Amino acid sequence: MALPIKEIKTYHFYPSLRARACRVWISKFNGQPRSFNCVFVDNQGGAIQGLAKARDLPTFAATIIEGNHYEIKGFYTYENRAVNIVVAANNAIIDLKSNTKIAAIEPIQPYVPRYYFKFIDYANIITNSKGSRILTDVIGRLKALQPLEQVMVRGKMLENKREFMLENICGEELHITLWGDSAQDFDELALRNLPSPVIIAFAGFRVTEFKGKPNLNSTDASLWYFNPDIPECSTYKHFFAQLSVEIQQLPSSSNAVLSIEEQIKENRRTIHEILCMNPYEHKHLRFTCQALIVDFDFSNGWWYPSCPKCNKKLSWGENIYTCVDHDAITSLPVPWSMYSTKYNHTTQDCF
Repeated sequence: MALPIKEIKTYHFYPSLRARACRVWISKFNGQPRSFNCVFVDNQGGAIQGLAKARDLPTFAATIIEGNHYEIKGFYTYENRAVNIVVAANNAIIDLKSNTKIAAIEPIQPYVPRYYFKFIDYANIITNSKGSRILTDVIGRLKALQPLEQVMVRGKMLENKREFMLENICGEELHITLWGDSAQDFDELALRNLPSPVIIAFAGFRVTEFKGKPNLNSTDASLWYFNPDIPECSTYKHFFAQLSVEIQQLPSSSNAVLSIEEQIKENRRTIHEILCMNPYEHKHLRFTCQALIVDFDFSNGWWYPSCPKCNKKLSWGENIYTCVDHDAITSLPVPWSMYSTKYNHTTQDCF
């Protein structure tokens, strides 16, 4: 008799399991693969996560394909103590190691569903999922999309970001945010080629609250599926097919950082135009200029002692350096070029 997933417990060895791999993802850290993960589901509704650490990741990534059926032989289970939990019904994880045997098999009968989701109604997301280790799955019509952008996080780190707005059949809206590798990996071109309406299932997201409304943020376990073949998607398709729907574009974030190419083109002026500007009428405005560097004025030297904190020129007096913003400097000054304007030697663009 086949082993039911619901009977699998933590800290046990098991001889065999027959199940379908309904979800597969690779966790990354700073863009580097960290672990291979999957969700195995059987025909009795049981689900369990499998995990292979980095050293065994290539083997299992090449062996286990999402949607296929497998027999797993000689495996051990341990307790899921991760910050993010994908399968709430079973706190055991199958330890996928080099001595674990995986073999593809024919489709299991009775039928095992292709997808594994635990959808939550928009109205209950904050109540049920905010602050929980258990990650959230939602489905909805894609109402609006924000192109990939970079934003400053905590004032010191650039992060990739992409936002979505989903709409359910009741007209309720839900914001989804992809961060980092997830934002980079999202295939917007594939999305644009899909017929309207586009239904998306987002799986493995953490719930936060902003101004009293839920927001779903991506994790290293987050996945998304366009128009999945499930009953919920069919219901959405039937409902929105009767309405005129288009995907809108969300505005850029207030803390979005322009790319170098965008910065170079921003407020472009000629040298003549800049010289004719009244500096008091253009305070705090930034202009760019394309120019050719023809000479350097070294009559007063080419460097100066600068403040280690702000790079402003230091004044020397009474055997100590002082900065107009930071007063006396106790550490060594930093040599700073008088010609530190950024420029590209190839294009000779300056800004």
